[in-house]
Amino acid sequence: DADSSFDNLELVGAGLGRKLAVLRVASDRTDSNLLTVVAGLKNKTGHILEIEVQTIYKDKSSTPLSAGTGSWIPIKLKPHESTDYRSVALSSDAVDFLVRVRMASAT
Repeated sequence: DADSSFDNLELVGAGLGRKLAVLRVASDRTDSNLLTVVAGLKNKTGHILEIEVQTIYKDKSSTPLSAGTGSWIPIKLKPHESTDYRSVALSSDAVDFLVRVRMASAT
């Protein structure tokens, strides 16, 4: 069974690991040498799960590009639905990354 023990992925907030499975985290380079990231996520509940996902790209000295303030992307997962979250760095300086997942904030 999938869990959240990936070095490049952080679940933000208590209890999210009981609701969300992390199926995979992978990265590659595009033809233009930009780092691209894919995270497979699955709703483990019988309810709609609204989450937000953020990717922080880092340079070779592990310094976050964009001051560590990447955009949070909303994702709505149907009961037991899986999806692939994808992100591409804006700079070829990106050599590492951290994907962060949190529950969507109530509006």
